[in-house]
Amino acid sequence: MDNLAAPPPNDVARLCQACQEAINHIGPLNLSPGEPHTYLDTEYWLKDRFPRLPKLEISSRQGCDFCDFLREIILSGDTDDGLKRILGKSAADLGALDVDISLTYGLVAKENPAEPGLHILEVCLSFEGVASPIDLICFVEAAADCPDAEAAAELLGLAEPSNQSYTDRETIRWMKAKIKACEKHEHGLAADGFIPERLLDVRRGRPRVVLRSDLVTLRKTRSNVGDQVPKYSALSYCWGSNSEAQLKTTTDSLPDRLFGIDKNEMTAVLRDAVQITKSLSINYLWVDALCILQDDISDWERQCVNMDKIYGNAHITLRAESSRSFNEGFLSQKGRRITLPFQSSLLHSKKGLLCIQFKYVESAHRNRTSDSDILYSDYRLSRLSNRGWAFQETVLSIRVLMFGHANVHFFCGDSYQTRDMGTEDYPYYAMISECGLMKEQRQRLFDIWDGVIHAYTKFTKDSFTKFTDTLPALSGLAAIFQRQLQDDYIAGLWKKTLFHSLAWYCLPPSNPLKADLCCGHQLESAYLVPSWSLLSRGYMDFLQAHNKNGLKAEVKEINAQVDLVGENPLGAITSGELIIRSNVVDMASLGDLEIRSQVVDNPYFGYGLLVDGQFLGNFTLDFRFDGRDILGEMRAFRWVLLGSYEVPEAFKALKLEGSCDRGAYGLIICPAQVPNKFYRIGIFEPRVEIIVTPENQKNRFFEVGNLHLFKELSEVETVTII
Repeated sequence: MDNLAAPPPNDVARLCQACQEAINHIGPLNLSPGEPHTYLDTEYWLKDRFPRLPKLEISSRQGCDFCDFLREIILSGDTDDGLKRILGKSAADLGALDVDISLTYGLVAKENPAEPGLHILEVCLSFEGVASPIDLICFVEAAADCPDAEAAAELLGLAEPSNQSYTDRETIRWMKAKIKACEKHEHGLAADGFIPERLLDVRRGRPRVVLRSDLVTLRKTRSNVGDQVPKYSALSYCWGSNSEAQLKTTTDSLPDRLFGIDKNEMTAVLRDAVQITKSLSINYLWVDALCILQDDISDWERQCVNMDKIYGNAHITLRAESSRSFNEGFLSQKGRRITLPFQSSLLHSKKGLLCIQFKYVESAHRNRTSDSDILYSDYRLSRLSNRGWAFQETVLSIRVLMFGHANVHFFCGDSYQTRDMGTEDYPYYAMISECGLMKEQRQRLFDIWDGVIHAYTKFTKDSFTKFTDTLPALSGLAAIFQRQLQDDYIAGLWKKTLFHSLAWYCLPPSNPLKADLCCGHQLESAYLVPSWSLLSRGYMDFLQAHNKNGLKAEVKEINAQVDLVGENPLGAITSGELIIRSNVVDMASLGDLEIRSQVVDNPYFGYGLLVDGQFLGNFTLDFRFDGRDILGEMRAFRWVLLGSYEVPEAFKALKLEGSCDRGAYGLIICPAQVPNKFYRIGIFEPRVEIIVTPENQKNRFFEVGNLHLFKELSEVETVTII
C-alpha cells in the first residue's frame, strides 16, 4: 500500500494503490428485474492485526487518507458499541487477533430500475475465530460544491449531497411545523397543570435552574390561562461511562445553578439541547442531571415515580440518538467523512469525486433496500436505544424529535416522518399515555403491559449505569398502569393476575449457564429482583396460555411481596417472596422418568417429560441445557401448578386420549441455598401432538390435556420461591 497516487486537490483524499484500485474498479451497475438491491465485491482484501491494525497505520503514515479513514472507523467507539451488540464482546474482550478487511459496494434500485445507484460501501470485518463477521456501513453520495462531482454522480447514480446540519433554517421550520401539526392530534398531557420540580430556563444567555415554586408564583400573575403552565422540552440522552465528570445539580451546587450556568461549564449534549430548545421557541428544558438533586436519594426517588408526568407533559422530547455520552453533541450528522477521487478503470474518460461517510455497525450483509432503513438504523443501532432509562422516556412522551447519525426524525402516537421524506400516518414507536389507557378494557391493559415488559427485558446490565435501576427505570410506566388497574405492582407483575403473568420463559441468548442461574437475580453488591420476576432472566416471552380459551387459576392460594429500598413504591427492592399453595409434583418421589425430544410449534419447548411412560408435559428451563443430560438433575426439581386451559375444540372433536382433559401449566423450581426456599428455574406446559386433520389432511399442533395426570402425581403443598 505504499504506491501513492499523485497529490489530489485540497480536501480530496490521497490514496495508496490498493485503495485506488478498490475505489475505481466498479463494474456495471445492473440489477435483475424486480431485484431491489445487490452487492458488488471489490478486489480489496487486507489481513491485519486487531486492535492495533499496524498495516493500516503504516499506510496512513505514508499518506493514504483512506487507510487512515478505515483505521479510524474500525477503532471508533461506535464500532466498539457494535461489537458488544452483535458479538457480545468489546474490542478489549476480543484482544489481539487477526482480522480480514474487505470492501463491498451496495446498489439499490432507484425510480428507474434500469439505472440503479451506488448506495453504500460496506467495510466487512472477519475476526479470527469469531463466527459472525460484521459490516461497517458507509453512505456513498455525490461530493458537495465541486465541479468534478457531477460526472461521478451521473455514472454511479449517487444520491445528492445530504444536509449535514440539523439547525439550518429549513430544518428548524420543518420541526416547528411537525410539532404544530401534532398539537391537533389531541394526544393529551399526562397531568394537566403539572410542572416539574425544577426546569432549566434557556431564555437568556446563561441558562439557569428555576424552581417549580417560582414558576407557580409567576403563573398566578398571568391572566391568560394558556400561559399558566410553561412549555418545556425534555432531553433523553446517554450519560456515558465517565458519569463523575457530568455537570450535575447537587444540594451544594443548587444555589449556583439557580444563578446560572456559564457556557464553558456546559457539556456538549447540554449546549445542543439548549440551542435546539431555543430554536424551537420553547423557554424551558428538563435535563435529569440538572433538574434532579444527584446527591439526594429521596429527591431522586420522588422524581423517578413522576417520570410519566415529566416526559408525558413535555411539549417535545429530544432524543440525542447519535450522542454516545454527555461529551458529544447531536445537532449534525455523525460519522467520519471523506471525499475520494474516482476514475473508472472500465471507462477511462469517466472521473470525478464521491463522498463516503461512516454511519452504522451491523451484522454482515443485512439488506438495506430503501431510505426507510435510515430511521430503523438511526434508532435501532444507536447506543441510546440500548439504554434502559431511555425506553420509558420515549414510551411516555407525547411527541419526539430524534437526532440520528444520518438524519433527524419526528414521531408521535399517530405518525412519523424523516426530514426530506414523506409522512407515514401510523406510529413508528409504541407510545403510551394515561389518556389512551383510560379508553382500554381491563384485559387489554394487561396485554399492553405484557408488551411493555417483553420489550423492556431486552435490556441487560450493560444498559444501565447502575444495574439496580432496572425497576426504577420502569417505575414511571408502572405508575400510570397502576392508576388504571388499581392493582398491587410487584417487581414487574400485577398481584391479581399472578397465576398467568408468572407464565413466561427465556429467549436466547438470555439463558445463562446453570452455574450462574441460582444467583442470577442477585449481584455481588446489590439485590435486583426475585427469580420469579419477569425481569430476572433477560429477554423473555409469555407462554401461549395467555391466549387460550377458558384460562383458569388452579392455585389454592398465591401471594407475593417485596421489601422496598426507599420511598419509591415502584422502585428498587431488597428482597421478594412468592408464596404458592397448589398441586406440586416432587420429581424425587416419582418412578421412572424419561425425557423425550419433541417436535413442537414453539422450539423453546422441544423436550417432554414422561413419568412411567405417561407424558406429564413439555418444558423449558431458564438456563442452557441439553435434554439428554438434564435427566439426573430433574430429580431435584419440583413442578408447581399455576393454571389450566381448554384444549382446542378441533382436538376435542377427534376424541383421542387427552382430548377431554384440560391443559396444565406452571413453574419448575429447585431448592435454594436458604432452607425451605426455592428458585424458579423453568416452566412447563401441556405436551403437543401432531395430528393429520381429516378435513384438509394437513399436520396440526394440538395441546394434549394433562391436568388429570398432573393432579394424580402431585400433592398439595405450600412453597416459597425467592
